[in-house]
Amino acid sequence: MVKIIVLTGYLGSGKTTTLAHILKTKPKDTRVSLIINERARIGVDATIIPEAEELTDGCVCCDKREDLKKQVEEAKKNNPDYIIIETTGVADLQPILELIPETTVAATVLDVQQYAKTKKLGVQAKNHITSSNVLIMNKIDTVDAQLINELRTQLAQINPNAVIHATVQGNITLKQIIQATAPPPKIQAQKPVTHGSTALTITLHEPTTKQQVQEFIQTVPQTITRIKGIIRTQQATYILQHTHKNTEFIKTKTNKQPHISMIGDIHPLQAMSLVYASRKLVKKTISHIKNNILEPFRATK
Repeated sequence: MVKIIVLTGYLGSGKTTTLAHILKTKPKDTRVSLIINERARIGVDATIIPEAEELTDGCVCCDKREDLKKQVEEAKKNNPDYIIIETTGVADLQPILELIPETTVAATVLDVQQYAKTKKLGVQAKNHITSSNVLIMNKIDTVDAQLINELRTQLAQINPNAVIHATVQGNITLKQIIQATAPPPKIQAQKPVTHGSTALTITLHEPTTKQQVQEFIQTVPQTITRIKGIIRTQQATYILQHTHKNTEFIKTKTNKQPHISMIGDIHPLQAMSLVYASRKLVKKTISHIKNNILEPFRATK
């Protein structure tokens, strides 16, 4: 019987990196079907893991629930050993587990580096932790052993039945993930599910430069917690990843539409302002504004 794994975690925690490592180290004869959900109109993570099926422009815990159910049923027809679902960073876990009650593992990836800045776990992080049976403390190479032990103790207090792993760059195997001894906890989800975040995608129809992208990121308000996209320069094409003031450009050969997607608390006037500010990324200002003013802004509250 197929085993279903739901991989979640807040924006920038390292979910896709963790998933990539799981796939790289799995036994060759193990068949895995992948579903990656992204909040933005144009997906980026499936560029890193091209064999995955994409669910974009929404969240599988609310407006994409039925789409997720259909994709899981379609995946089952291929008789895989595992179906792995990577959620958006803003997803609520419990509605997903209610939608797919046969889930074997609910794994939450936690950014230890971000935890070190505040020594606190947010409301969403706590909800993820209480709903999971596997917890992955990621980026442990960025903090000291005392803080890791402190977080491990806190996680065990919140969810004493969860298996806790500590990783560097998501270096965990499929075998480790499925060693959970207890099923995901059954907790009644609050309904209806709503998000306090918005996804804004700005398409780029001309080549730009890394420097121009970094300058644009400096103009983005702090209420935006995640930036990603596909950036094409005269020399190469890159995957853009930006979170917690860290920016990374990863070379890629994708043919996807170049774009920048932002996730966070974005009001309509801020969206218009960001579209206007992004004109500095391209030469043809008028066409850029026209292309992005009609359909860049989609809010789900």
